[in-house]
Amino acid sequence: MFNHAPVDYFCLFCSLLAGEDDKRVYSKPADIIYQDDFVTAFIASHQLKNNPGLVIVIPNEHVENIYDLPDELSAKIHQLEKRLCIAVREAYPCVGNVIRQHNEPIEGAKCKGQDVLHYHLQIIPRYSDDRMYEYAEDGERYLMPEDERRQYVELLRDKLAL
Repeated sequence: MFNHAPVDYFCLFCSLLAGEDDKRVYSKPADIIYQDDFVTAFIASHQLKNNPGLVIVIPNEHVENIYDLPDELSAKIHQLEKRLCIAVREAYPCVGNVIRQHNEPIEGAKCKGQDVLHYHLQIIPRYSDDRMYEYAEDGERYLMPEDERRQYVELLRDKLAL
């Protein structure tokens, strides 16, 4: 319906799911917290400076945005979202979380909207005095080292196993 990906679009998330070793893909299979036949959750390679531990939930099937997301798949994503939100609160020293999901890129906007054209939902931990809504996203994201991401993966895997 409202799609923007060109015919030859290289999807970072589909590449991750396929286990491809491509230098354009910063997320690695070791970042995956949870995966079943329908959905996958992983620690984001790029984190917000004051909100470390951001989790991304995606459908395993390539769906560009919410406009094309089948209801059954949406239900599975949101069931996992709830479990992960609880796990984040139990595992991190955060005081809450924010759920964020963008549809379509927004050229020229301060917050650019959807930057990977594969539906994804972000679970962002909130910390006291994180100033999340005071700073622009540009320049406030950083590539979290793989070994640091592993620590978050293990924390959340342990909590999901309960």
